[in-house]
Amino acid sequence: MGLSQVRRRQFLISLAQASAACFASAAWAAPSSQQKERKNIIFILTDDHGAHDLGCYGHTLLSTPNIDRLAREGARFTDAYAPAAVCTPSRAANMTGQTPGKLHVTWLNNTQAYQGKPEDRFLQTHSRGELSPEQTTMAECLRARGYSTALIGKWHLENDPAQRGFDTVVSDPLAGKPKSYFHPFGLKNVPGKEGDYLTDNLTDSAIAHIEKCHREGKPFFLYLAHHAPHYPWQGKPAQVKKFQERGVGHPDDANYLAMIENLDEGVGRLVNTLEKLGIAEKTVLFLTGDNGPARAVPEHPFKGIKTSFYEGGFRVPFIAWGPGTVLPQVSETPVSGIDIMPTALAVAGADCPREVEGKNLLPLLAEKKSLPERALYWHCPHYSAYPTPWPVPLAPMSAIRKGNWKLIYFEEQERRELYDLKNDPGEKNDLSEKMPEKTKGLYAELMRWRRDASVAAPIPR
Repeated sequence: MGLSQVRRRQFLISLAQASAACFASAAWAAPSSQQKERKNIIFILTDDHGAHDLGCYGHTLLSTPNIDRLAREGARFTDAYAPAAVCTPSRAANMTGQTPGKLHVTWLNNTQAYQGKPEDRFLQTHSRGELSPEQTTMAECLRARGYSTALIGKWHLENDPAQRGFDTVVSDPLAGKPKSYFHPFGLKNVPGKEGDYLTDNLTDSAIAHIEKCHREGKPFFLYLAHHAPHYPWQGKPAQVKKFQERGVGHPDDANYLAMIENLDEGVGRLVNTLEKLGIAEKTVLFLTGDNGPARAVPEHPFKGIKTSFYEGGFRVPFIAWGPGTVLPQVSETPVSGIDIMPTALAVAGADCPREVEGKNLLPLLAEKKSLPERALYWHCPHYSAYPTPWPVPLAPMSAIRKGNWKLIYFEEQERRELYDLKNDPGEKNDLSEKMPEKTKGLYAELMRWRRDASVAAPIPR
């Protein structure tokens, strides 16, 4: 039996075993798969995009009217997180609704290339670069529900996306970043010509797919995974100039911000297409980021950046929009990228595999129901010499957020830090010594999750 046949069989078994509800709690439950209307699902993922770096999140230098409109008409989450502080594990988690620790996809797909230093306390831990056949993707679930599925943009997993549920693929699957945002992009299977700009081209492909599905009368799942604003920071000259005129001094900062304004223009074009075709009310759109920014650009409010387990490492924007489905609101409920899969499946009336760890947000989005408190977890058992222009040292660590409290456990030093994010979102005041019982309780809960999820723990030398 070939690998694709094995995956198909395992997928069918997974669906057969899945209950009509994603979770035991009724507040998290998905609707019946007999739901008549199948709404279109759009998932826009930005790359290395800071949580504050949109107008609707308070950035005073950015003009992002199109995304701001989605936030105003839909739901904007103030306390939203990526599943990991780097891209590959986040993308694996978003597609499966499971934490990177449980997936054993906990770092970039070249982790094994770095062997660590002799003085490291632990051996380097291996991270998978791909999803296993047993793990079911959002695209597979939606395709089984009759959706036309498309990946446009960054995949960054070692799986072939065409074998993981996508009918249409406009992507260089292994590429972490383009060589240039101006053609030639250095990406396979991404069309373009001289003078083209990558973000615009991906938006064009997304619009073309929407129009095709509309002509054919098919519901669609569009995963538009932009490379922007990931390094290399290259904005369009006219937009870069605007930021320089606004007083942004460092050229990398001006380019990064210009890339976000260009992203916003693309979102506007995509939404205009939905409205022109008369399908906006038949569509639900999610927009979030894969991890925190790689630069602390002006007005960065959090501690740390990409790869860090402080808030700057994985705090991201998170917006849900769907006229007639998503009620306008600003929510302080902590959410994660792993919640998109169960929520999208609920919107589509599809059953949700039982192994999914994310939560269905539809009761909150559609009815403003409060959701049960739950903890969010992060785990990275690796050392890294991350080859970037922003060298950030990394050693094994885990973290938990529950309510307003967050605990980070630094495994190398066996050190714990505790923060009250409600009163100290910038994580300036470590309360672990002042609140030993709270620290002990959260640490115990974090260790229970690590055990129950069978995460890959660092191995002592």
